[in-house]
Amino acid sequence: MELSKKSIWFYLLSLLVLGAGSFLITENFHKEQVKIWDEASSAKNAIEMLAQKSLIVQYEDGKPVRDDFKPPLSLWLKMICYKTFGINEFSVRLPSIVAALLTMLLLWFYGAFILKKPLLGILSALFLVLSRGYVSYHVTRTGDPDSLLIFFVTCSIISYFELIRIYPNKSKKYLLLFGISVLLSIYTKGIMGIAPLAGLAIFTIIEPNGRKLLADYKLYLTIISVLAIVSIYYIAREIVDPGYFKGVLEYELFVVNKYPLGNPKHPEFSFYFDYVFLTGFKPFTYLLTLSIVSYFITKDSILKKLTLFSFLGMLIFILGMSLSVTKNEWYISPIYPFLALLASTGAYFIVTELHKIVKEKYRLLFVVSTILVLIAISWKPVKKIHQANNLYKIFVYHPEREGRFIDNCKKNIPDLLDFDVITTYHPRQIKFYKSKYSYLDGTNINIYNKIPETIIGRKVLTSDKNTILQLFKDYKVDRIFNDEFCELIQVVSKKDTLLNRKYFCDLECFSPDSSRFIDSFDSSITYFNAGFTSNIAFSGKNSAIVSESSPFNLTLSIVPNNNHQLIHATVWRNILNKNGFLVINIPDLNIFNKYQDKGITNGDWQNLNVIYLLPKNYNQQEIKIFVWNPEKDENYFDDLEVQVF
Repeated sequence: MELSKKSIWFYLLSLLVLGAGSFLITENFHKEQVKIWDEASSAKNAIEMLAQKSLIVQYEDGKPVRDDFKPPLSLWLKMICYKTFGINEFSVRLPSIVAALLTMLLLWFYGAFILKKPLLGILSALFLVLSRGYVSYHVTRTGDPDSLLIFFVTCSIISYFELIRIYPNKSKKYLLLFGISVLLSIYTKGIMGIAPLAGLAIFTIIEPNGRKLLADYKLYLTIISVLAIVSIYYIAREIVDPGYFKGVLEYELFVVNKYPLGNPKHPEFSFYFDYVFLTGFKPFTYLLTLSIVSYFITKDSILKKLTLFSFLGMLIFILGMSLSVTKNEWYISPIYPFLALLASTGAYFIVTELHKIVKEKYRLLFVVSTILVLIAISWKPVKKIHQANNLYKIFVYHPEREGRFIDNCKKNIPDLLDFDVITTYHPRQIKFYKSKYSYLDGTNINIYNKIPETIIGRKVLTSDKNTILQLFKDYKVDRIFNDEFCELIQVVSKKDTLLNRKYFCDLECFSPDSSRFIDSFDSSITYFNAGFTSNIAFSGKNSAIVSESSPFNLTLSIVPNNNHQLIHATVWRNILNKNGFLVINIPDLNIFNKYQDKGITNGDWQNLNVIYLLPKNYNQQEIKIFVWNPEKDENYFDDLEVQVF
C-alpha cells in the first residue's frame, strides 16, 4: 500500500525524534563508574542477593539491609542481567535504559496510534526525552529504580486515562493493564509506586465516566487483587526478616514528616516547584501555560480531557511531594510523563490550529517550518544532555575515584587478589566493587578511613593526597599502578626520615647582590628573586611580587635522588586578587603543572598546597618550583616550603 504524504512526514519525524531520544538515553551509559549512594547500594545488594541465593531479603555485608525497604523488582532485574552479561556497569544500568526507551516509545505509540493523533505522540515523546531532569543522573542514566518506576507509572496513567475515556468499552482490558502496572510500580519502589497516581482520584470524580467507574465492582476487585499480591512480598519478608514492617513504616511512610537519616535535605516547600519548572522540565515549561489556555479554547474532547488529566496528575503529585520533610531531585521524577503529556497538548493545539488556516499551497512549507522550529527548540536541550552524558570523560567525582580505580586495577592486574583501600569518603561505592570481585574471584578488599597499623607488607589503593603524602613520608613504598587520581602502592617497610629533604624560604635573607633569596635552613640553597615588597607579608617583612612585568618568582631548582618519589610544596598567596599559581616544572620531560589547590586561609592569605608524585620516567632531571602570575594585576606570595620524600 502506498504511503500518503502525511504518513511519510510522520515516520520521518518519528525516526528523528525516537532516534535522537534513543541516542541521548543510551549514549555511553555503561562507561562511567558506578555512582555513589543509591546506585552503588542497589548494585551491591543485588550481588549479595545472588551470593546468598535470596529473592526476598536484601543483604549488605551479609546482613539484612536496614536503610532500604523497597520491594526488590529492580534488584531482580539486575540479578538477571548479572547472570546474563556479567557484573558490570552495563548490567547495573541496563534495566533503567530499557525502561527509559520503553517509556518514550509508549508515549509515542499512545498518542499516534491509540488516540490517533500522530503529532501528539511525537511531541510527548520529544518533550520527555529532552527534559533535563529525566535523561539524567539517578533517573534514566543510572541503575537506580526511578527509571523503571517512571515506566510503570506511565503505563498506569495511560491505561487509566484510556479506561475512563472509553468506559465501559474494553474496561476489563484496561483495568487489567492498570492493575499490573500499579503492582509493578509498588514492587519497584514501594509507596512511591502509587504516590504519583493521587491526581487520578480527582479526575475520576470530575469525569462522568469516572463516576460510573466508581460503581463498577471490577475496579475494587482490581484494587484488592493488587493489594493481595503486594502483601505476599511484605508478609514473606517480615517472616524471614523480622522488623521489616517497622522499617517500612519508618523509611517509607513516616518519612514524610520525619527523615530517619539525619538532617533533611531541602525542607523548603518550594523546592520541587523551583527545580521542576526552572531546571528539570526546562526549556518546555513555557508550554504548560499554553496548554492550560488551549484547554478553554479547544473543541477536541480528547485533547481537553488529556490536558485536565495530566494537569491534575502533575499538580497533585508536586503538591503532595512538596509537603515531605526531605526532598531530592529524583524523588519527583515520575512527574515527567505528566508534564510531557501536558506540554504536548498545548503544542499540538497550536500547530493543528495554524495548519487549518494555512492555504493548501503553503502546507508543505508549513510542515517543513514546523519541523525546523522543533529542531531549533530541541538543539540546546540535546546539547546540554549530550554534554552531561559525557562529563565523566573530564570529571570524576571525588568519592567515586577509588571505585573506578579498583575496576581498572583488576582489569590490568588480574592476579591482584588482596589489598587495602584507604578513603576519607563514604565507602558505599567501593563496597560495590568489593562485593563484585569477592563474588567473581574471591578478592579480599579491606576498607579503611585512615592508615592502619598493619599497613607494612600490604598493597594499598587510595586517591587521598594526604594519605599518599603520609605513606611516602613515613614508609618505603613501591608504586605498582596509577591513574590521574589514584595510586596502588606496595608498602615495604618503615622509612628512615633522614632521607627526606626540606626547603623553606621566608624571603627575609638575600644574596649579596639581592638577586636571590636564601633558604632559611641551608644557606647554600637559593631562590630566584624577581621582585619583592616590604609593604605586605604573611610573616616577617617581605613577600614576593608577581605581575605581568615579573610573572615568575621564588624559583627553586632541585634534583631529587633515586630514593625520592614525591614532592610536597606549599606557599601562602595573598587573596587580594586571587591570581597566581604554584608551578612544578621539569623542562627535560616537558612537564609544566600549575596548581591552585587551596588549603587553609589565614587572614588575607591563603595556602596553596601541592602533592606531586614524580613521573615514572623521571631520572634525576632538574625540577623547578616557582610561583607564577600570568594576569595583569600583581599579587604577593610568601613562605614557600618544599619537602621531597
